[in-house]
Amino acid sequence: MKKSILEIYAMGICFIAVIGLSITLVIAIYNVVKISNPGFTLNSHTFKSHQSIEAFIKTDREKLTDLSEEETTKLREESFKIELEVEKRSGLQSLISSAIALLIILIVLITHWRVAKRARANNCT
Repeated sequence: MKKSILEIYAMGICFIAVIGLSITLVIAIYNVVKISNPGFTLNSHTFKSHQSIEAFIKTDREKLTDLSEEETTKLREESFKIELEVEKRSGLQSLISSAIALLIILIVLITHWRVAKRARANNCT
């Protein structure tokens, strides 16, 4: 069966769209994890710097060396909460971007799939 140029074009676009769909789905799933468990996806440096008072003081010696252990602990915990909120927000923003990309890719995929089906049907008759 001989394929028309239109069918080959449409199927090529469908192939590219499926690859884009797969990549975007992986990114979207990662962002769901980022939103639901931001401590897991937080970068290693930030996570490590909040695990002990000593590590936290190393990140900003000038401001923290004059504080008591209680004050430093409170600052460290507040800073860690803020970092987690930033991570969640970042995940939500990326998830919204992924959802928009998925919508566009699906529109392109469905449109070109229909074009390919029509081209195949016209080619067969």
